[in-house]
Amino acid sequence: MLNGIAYPGTQSLTYRRGEESKYPKVGSLQGRAARVEDFFRSSDNTEIDLDPRPGVIYISGPVVPGFVENRAEFVSGKFDQASGSLSAKAATKEGAQARIVIEKQKGLKTIFFESDAFINSSFLGSISSLSENPDGTLTFASAFKTD
Repeated sequence: MLNGIAYPGTQSLTYRRGEESKYPKVGSLQGRAARVEDFFRSSDNTEIDLDPRPGVIYISGPVVPGFVENRAEFVSGKFDQASGSLSAKAATKEGAQARIVIEKQKGLKTIFFESDAFINSSFLGSISSLSENPDGTLTFASAFKTD
């Protein structure tokens, strides 16, 4: 189950903090989320931030300089530093899209990442999530989208 949807072939694992190095996909997702958060945080009240309020960053435009998705042609998203919530989307000229959402509820963070991969001459969507659990463990799940 990912983001409330049951995908066939969903793989998941629960592990303790500090064990991320055993699971490369987990580290990759954590790193991507951190880079996107850092990019939005550093864009606060710059020329690409369309929201004048401090701590609320809204970006929407073609080829945003320095964005972490190197092949992105268009980036849009919003980050509210006070709540820690972020939603960002990037698209390439080939039509591939990536979306990352970071939510915090009751102090626990969940990262959702959806992307298109070009496999065998077509795009195949994938989705992954990483959730903090109340007992201090983390749960990572991933699947290819079938819809």
